[in-house]
Amino acid sequence: MRARPEQWPRVNELFDAAAELQEPERSRFLEKECAEDRALRVEVESLLASDAEASEFIEEPVGTLPRELFSDPNSEIAGQQFGAYRIVREIGRGGLGTVYLAERADDEYRKEVAVKLVRRGLDTDDILRRFRHERQILAQLDHPNIGRLIDGGTTENGRPYFVMEYVQGRTLLDFCAAQKLDTNERLRLFRKVCAAVSYAHQNLVIHRDLKPSNILVTEDGTPKLLDFGIARLLTPEEKAMTQTIPALRVMTPEYASPEQIKGGAITTSSDVYSLGVLLYELLTGQKPYRLTSRSAEEVSRAVTDQEPTRPSNNQKSEIRNQKSLRGDLDNIILMALRKEPERRYATVERFSEDIRRQLAGLPVSAHQDTFQYRTAKFVRRNKTGVVAALLVLLALVSGLIATLWQARVAQAQRTKAERRFNDVRKLANSNLFDVYPKIEKLAGSLEAQQAVLLNVLQYLDSLFHEAGDDLELQSELATAYEKVGDVQGAKNDQSLGNYKTGLETYLKAQELREAVFLAHPQDLKAKEKLAQNYYVTARTLWFTNRTEEAAAIYAKGIKLRRELVAALPDSAEANNGLAVMLINAGAIPEFSYKTTEALVYFDEALAIIEKMRAKYPENRDLKKTLSLDLKFLGRTKAALKEYDEALAYLQQALALSQELAKEFPQDFRLQRDVWVSQKQVCQFFINKDDGAGAVPACLPATKFPRLALEREPENATIQHDLSVSQWDVARAYNLAKNHSGALDAAGEAIATISELIKKLPGNTDYQRYLAIYLTAKGEALLGLNQWDPALATLREAEEILRRLSELDPESTSHQWDLSGVYRLAAEAHSG
Repeated sequence: MRARPEQWPRVNELFDAAAELQEPERSRFLEKECAEDRALRVEVESLLASDAEASEFIEEPVGTLPRELFSDPNSEIAGQQFGAYRIVREIGRGGLGTVYLAERADDEYRKEVAVKLVRRGLDTDDILRRFRHERQILAQLDHPNIGRLIDGGTTENGRPYFVMEYVQGRTLLDFCAAQKLDTNERLRLFRKVCAAVSYAHQNLVIHRDLKPSNILVTEDGTPKLLDFGIARLLTPEEKAMTQTIPALRVMTPEYASPEQIKGGAITTSSDVYSLGVLLYELLTGQKPYRLTSRSAEEVSRAVTDQEPTRPSNNQKSEIRNQKSLRGDLDNIILMALRKEPERRYATVERFSEDIRRQLAGLPVSAHQDTFQYRTAKFVRRNKTGVVAALLVLLALVSGLIATLWQARVAQAQRTKAERRFNDVRKLANSNLFDVYPKIEKLAGSLEAQQAVLLNVLQYLDSLFHEAGDDLELQSELATAYEKVGDVQGAKNDQSLGNYKTGLETYLKAQELREAVFLAHPQDLKAKEKLAQNYYVTARTLWFTNRTEEAAAIYAKGIKLRRELVAALPDSAEANNGLAVMLINAGAIPEFSYKTTEALVYFDEALAIIEKMRAKYPENRDLKKTLSLDLKFLGRTKAALKEYDEALAYLQQALALSQELAKEFPQDFRLQRDVWVSQKQVCQFFINKDDGAGAVPACLPATKFPRLALEREPENATIQHDLSVSQWDVARAYNLAKNHSGALDAAGEAIATISELIKKLPGNTDYQRYLAIYLTAKGEALLGLNQWDPALATLREAEEILRRLSELDPESTSHQWDLSGVYRLAAEAHSG
């Protein structure tokens, strides 16, 4: 609703009259004069609002500027053309200029822009020079978070103008309120504003008028810094220009720095202060100072003399959870708001970096003010009431108290830090993690296990953000986190294994490891521990199907491992670590049938291990890694149908596993490695459809799980391993056309997995295996020409797989399994 052009004389008349009135007289006046014309009143109130905005820009320490200076009887210029752009309507007013919405006037292309024009009556030589100066500043700034200058020129009557991108958005505070942004989201948005200001500083430009209304945020969340009308270049020429009217200091007092209020030297630190006020208001909805009015005099006194209220203690704060501001956020904001420029952040970049570190949970450089500083400020504010003798005495006493207080606090903090460090070291090296495998096998102990881990994690998390710069404590915390992650991610009989929670814990350890390594990048021990963390983190990402992230972490780990090998070329441990990382990284493309890419990793690992084994032939870790690599090489070569080479690799891996198991008969993991190698040789012949080779290869693979179950009869993992080996034997017999043997082996597999399902009826993996084993049994019955029993068995398998498909419709494995059932069922029907 806008006034018509012919109404503008009346608009200006009413504006001039209303501007002299205070509320409520102003409202009564407008009600009387505009009673019949709503559009007229809206236009006058808009000008009054713009005038109130403009009044914030100027403090008048010497004399008063006439109000007529700000009126513009010819402000309605809609339809006029400036260069290639035609004015549409006014969209805003500042202290020195008016901003209009304009559109491209020619037919080249359509574009909306903002045109800023010096207001009539302000076109003095100095103001025109300042306006051109703003245009020149914008011309040299090109940043995604700064309003971009498009064009510029001079009107026919000599008034300069410039054309800027038209930013459609809300002011910073309005955007955050409308989007209901939380504290962290507001901090991330504020850092983008800091980036714009920092860029301006790098180009020797101080904005000097940073406030919410000069920052618009677009719908996609991009902030745009506007209005460089009172910006200053850090050059001698600019200094001379800004001193042409010494009685006129242009600013917005509520956001101005103390040195701006006092007329002191303006530096980039002044913008840091204004950003501090802006952040304070952004997070609390309030200004930093306690004011009874908003007069320029009271605001000026508050800015120069009053200490700001801590953001977390502001009683009028609009934030729901003020506790979130306590600590680092309080200190960051108050450091930016320090009265003395030299005690603030040295640059906007450091201010923004502290916010980044706070968001990341890292230590920040801002610290709470000291007791001595607060005391000195108190004396300075009240020096008129303190006699010289008392001041000397107070200084002596306060110095003594401060020294004793600091010594006591330092001793308490040191004792506390030492106690926590020792607690974490004991925890990281306690036998809790050694006895845990025994605890987890106790029936019904799952809830107790989870409670133990929860208590440990709560204690570690309480120290996570307090570790500060204590690198030793950070390292010990990382070790403890990694051990907790090992337990969380481990598979066991009662399904405590949870890769997702284990991953979260590994990532906390990773952040600490990276901080320690960043502080000492040449420390080989820190590099080794970080590389090992990357290994377990990447494996866990891989287990949770986050393949791309796992590959990226493996790449970082390989880089560190190569650096360790370069520093320790003859170290078996360093070379073995690199080989293990390469093999695990290669498993990702190997799983996706990218065999050529996988071979690059496996071949390099093989070359490294063979080189080291020439020097250390009896090294146990090198043997284990070689066996692992040979298994992957065998599988990859088999996928390429290079069967002779594949079988040679797999048999060599089996021989190495058997050699290690013989050397260390009490090592359960080495005994299981033999079973894994036997199983892979067995599957090689099955995949090759070689029944004659599969039967003698698969039968030995049932030996280990049978013996292991005698020692641990309730171990679900071993029971499952046995069922898989029995199924492999059934498949081998079916390939060899020994269907009686296949029927017996399939029956054993079904019985074994059925026992597991009774213990854990909700485990869908075990139910799927039951369906697969029933399919092998159905195939054996078909081979024996027992058509009806075969069809009944296959129907039972089909029913299980259909039910599982309904539970997980996205799974392709169930569809694949069903296709095998249907193929055999078709044979049964035809028979």
